[in-house]
Amino acid sequence: MTASDNAAADAVRERVRAFLHDVLREEIGDDVDLFSTGLADSLLAMRLVTFVETAFGLTVEAEDLDPAHFRSIDAVTDFVHRKHAGAPGEAR
Repeated sequence: MTASDNAAADAVRERVRAFLHDVLREEIGDDVDLFSTGLADSLLAMRLVTFVETAFGLTVEAEDLDPAHFRSIDAVTDFVHRKHAGAPGEAR
């Protein structure tokens, strides 16, 4: 990753962290598994998908709805980075 990629990833991570803090009202480590810890349920998962689409100008396709993409702050950050770096013409 370049320095600008790292800065972009840090910005995404911070926005996701702030969203989850607002919703859950607690601090969460970037690698904490939201599902296995019981912090996230299906409603939070859908709110997180909607947040990602709105906050980062992405379209989350049906094939993107893998829980692994939304399991943690780090996972969401990686997902957003991959979507933005996607093939030309990919919905963003």
